[in-house]
Amino acid sequence: MGTRRANGVELVKEGSTAAPSGQPLEGQRSRAKARQLIVVAGVIHRDGRVLIGQRRRSRRHALKWEFPGGKVEPGETPKQALARELAEELDLQAEIGGEIVRYEYRYPKRPPILLIFYSVPNFSGEPRNRVFEQIRWERLERLTEYDFVEGDRDFIRRLCQGEFSRILNWPMGSSGVRSPGRAHD
Repeated sequence: MGTRRANGVELVKEGSTAAPSGQPLEGQRSRAKARQLIVVAGVIHRDGRVLIGQRRRSRRHALKWEFPGGKVEPGETPKQALARELAEELDLQAEIGGEIVRYEYRYPKRPPILLIFYSVPNFSGEPRNRVFEQIRWERLERLTEYDFVEGDRDFIRRLCQGEFSRILNWPMGSSGVRSPGRAHD
């Protein structure tokens, strides 16, 4: 299954599946895993840009940037959770695509979280900001200029280096890095 144990906590390796496809994660995990917070994030792309949101000043990680998404609730699959979060946060009905990557991250003095990033290739409606300080459509090469939450920084670095471009099926840009949804000259 792609898992190992360390310090009594089951760790899930990148690309492994925590539960059978389409099955809720709750009840599929060990007791140690059941306490782990699972967070999903969507890479929404359109016209050569990706959608990012800035957290509100009153929230934890104030004014940091992130990809839209949130916590998986009991009884939900990660894809169901992401679809719900995108509807709540952005008023979007989204097609959740394939998993891009998953990894565990631990913020200081907090239990580890499992982060799962998904492609969101299609959606209906225009994103309407309901929970962020602000939202922006940004070019991939500019993402490193933003102050992202710490848990997303490794993903941003790898995304900008083109590591996931084949998974995302993005066309190759003139810089040699694939960009979302737009062919370059």
